[in-house]
Amino acid sequence: MSKFDELHQAYVDARRAFFARRDASIASATAILEGLERYLECPRTTLSFLSRSGGTSLLKTHKAEEAVWLGPDGLWRFSIGLDLSEVQAGGRRETAKQTVVVEVVIQPTDTGFSVGLKGWNKQFDLPKDTESAEYTAFYEFVFQHIIESYQKTGQRFFESLADSKRAVDG
Repeated sequence: MSKFDELHQAYVDARRAFFARRDASIASATAILEGLERYLECPRTTLSFLSRSGGTSLLKTHKAEEAVWLGPDGLWRFSIGLDLSEVQAGGRRETAKQTVVVEVVIQPTDTGFSVGLKGWNKQFDLPKDTESAEYTAFYEFVFQHIIESYQKTGQRFFESLADSKRAVDG
């Protein structure tokens, strides 16, 4: 094999590995969003991926391939948006609405994925079996951090009743 053939093969192998990791991350992101939806028992319309394809603004989507991206640190990432609102008496009109944004950092492993939230040191080793206790622990971690973010005193995000996005990270 010539030196050029070696370089060519290295390129082909690296490209295949990249797309395999990306595709695995997309599949895992889909499983995480669907599992979180079941765990929170929320309507499908309130939980979505946030796509970065719109430049600086985040667009809602249910397609993981539009939301998963490779960070500068070489880790795959995606953002989940959870829409929360206050409905006026009578249940007809929203008086305030907020999209809670959680950025998930994901790294494929031999046995599944290592997953965490942006800004938090805690990592979860999630197996390929999406019905495992490890997934439930991760969903509870996400839930607790959203709840705790609302229970902190002195929150300024309620000053404006306009639709807003709020990141929940460490």
